[in-house]
Amino acid sequence: MDGYLATTGGRFWFIDTVDELVILLGDTGYFEPDQLFVEDIECPLQAEYSCEEIFVI
Repeated sequence: MDGYLATTGGRFWFIDTVDELVILLGDTGYFEPDQLFVEDIECPLQAEYSCEEIFVI
């Protein structure tokens, strides 16, 4: 089942189970971020990930 995910940084993602992709719809601050959120500048964010990259079993 496809779905959406909001993160503590205020990002908004779409999870496409057919194409097995996780796609960024809104970057940091799309929603109000958690006050304790700290951006990880050591790990650059991609706009799209494969489900295999995200959901390691």
